[in-house]
Amino acid sequence: MFTKSLEDFKSYNLGDILGDPEIGIAFKWITGKDSSVNNYGFNFILGHCIVNQGKTHPVNSGESAMVVFILSGIASFKSKSSKFQVKTGDIIYICRGEICYVQNIGDTKLEFISCSDNKLNRFDVN
Repeated sequence: MFTKSLEDFKSYNLGDILGDPEIGIAFKWITGKDSSVNNYGFNFILGHCIVNQGKTHPVNSGESAMVVFILSGIASFKSKSSKFQVKTGDIIYICRGEICYVQNIGDTKLEFISCSDNKLNRFDVN
């Protein structure tokens, strides 16, 4: 067992990774291929994301099941079949095969933790 601070993990600008520097989204791998704790045998990917006001972020490509916990803010989660408005403290369950986007509809940053199975490492940050 060990502890880490969220500040211990490198932050990536998803805009740089996805080819749109103005995307306004910061992401940290807490577990996964680019995490400093990757060598401990975790079989899930945990990430921390901050979405700026008014910005939209692809949350799940459909390749994995995912759970998202809203730490702060108000957002709209959308998929082909569903649309939900969520707020601080809400938990969103996204099934494998469901492509999902989140839009920050609040007047402050949106911050959330996502957890998905270890079937993918979605963003190539190397």
